[in-house]
Amino acid sequence: RDTDRWDKLQSHLKEKDIPPSRIHRLEAVYGKNLTKVELKEQSTWAARMFCTPGTIGCYLSHRRFWEIVANNDKQQPSPAYQIVFEDDVLLPDNNFYKLVHQYVQELESHPDTRDSWDVLLLGALGSVNPNQNYGPYHIPAFFAGGRRKPRSNVTDHCHVPHRPFGTHAYVLHKRGAEKLLQLAWRATYHVDCVAWGIKELELYATDPLLAYEDGASPSTVGAVTSGIESWMIPSSVRMDSYTKMPLGWVWNEPVLRIPFVDVVITQGRYLVLGILGSMFGAFHFQTHQWLLPTNVLVYFGFMFAFTRTMSRPVER
Repeated sequence: RDTDRWDKLQSHLKEKDIPPSRIHRLEAVYGKNLTKVELKEQSTWAARMFCTPGTIGCYLSHRRFWEIVANNDKQQPSPAYQIVFEDDVLLPDNNFYKLVHQYVQELESHPDTRDSWDVLLLGALGSVNPNQNYGPYHIPAFFAGGRRKPRSNVTDHCHVPHRPFGTHAYVLHKRGAEKLLQLAWRATYHVDCVAWGIKELELYATDPLLAYEDGASPSTVGAVTSGIESWMIPSSVRMDSYTKMPLGWVWNEPVLRIPFVDVVITQGRYLVLGILGSMFGAFHFQTHQWLLPTNVLVYFGFMFAFTRTMSRPVER
């Protein structure tokens, strides 16, 4: 729907010498346009209650891509894998197209991966540094679950990441597409939280990363870009030096939508609520000693249970 972002992406891809004939636009699913019947058929009850329309639409947009890859045997010629970009992707290397083919061929020729790899992340967030320096990414990895045992140097430029997030650039094999459609057909939560946590998926990431998310562009899944989200985190502060993701962008991502009142709680707002609750409990600790531990227990307990439940894949 956003023609400006599409035009910007086309220009960016051409600058990286990606042949225009290889670039095809996939019509995204606009969550707000889905009927109640469509939502009921394609998403879980919890997603309809607690996710923003953009979160559901993003999930179903990626599912469209999975369906294309899974059915690519009907195309002539029929590649075994395809690449998808979100419209806020940044490709810093001018040799991107050549490097992608090189790294995919590493997986295709390695005896341990050639008949089994499903996904190759060209860009990622989360606990993906092959040196295992994850910094604050330990927190979402713990809450979301789906962690893998990291394996560095599976090939010269591919490794198994601990707990990745982000769907801005990845290569999907037909095998992986079929698994995703079988195991995670219904929209349940953020697509990266769900899909990249599936243990049956043979998932790898490139090192170095070949793609990054444009932190200057607000997320289309329902990010809040006004109020405290717009001034509390300087744009120069990054989650880590490996993924280069601005902390403010992550701060603005929606955690849940409160149903009926349609209020979005972002990661930043949830953190502020926890801090305020802890301060209130500490201030009244002498008279109400139960307040502080209760606040901490409820705060972390709810986030753990909510994120783990929402991130579980659901079949058709």
